[in-house]
Amino acid sequence: MKIILRLVAFAFVIGLLSLHVNAQTSSAAITGHVVDQSNAVVPNAEVKLVNQATGVVLTTHTNFSGDFIFPNMQPGAFTATVQAAGFKM
Repeated sequence: MKIILRLVAFAFVIGLLSLHVNAQTSSAAITGHVVDQSNAVVPNAEVKLVNQATGVVLTTHTNFSGDFIFPNMQPGAFTATVQAAGFKM
């Protein structure tokens, strides 16, 4: 009887511990908000992100609120550039 109780207790503890195990990930999102010098949002601006180690270029555009997102990015060093109609580099 004691063996069965110990097995049940052991299974219960293992079950509780498994509830607290979270998957780890090495990716993140890069987000931003594009405004001009007067703090007005810049919609539909092209945002380029260049991985400095690989040279891979990713491109997105800002939404109507001037926000952008690059989801699921791997760790690394990046350079960001923004271009929009009516603005010079």
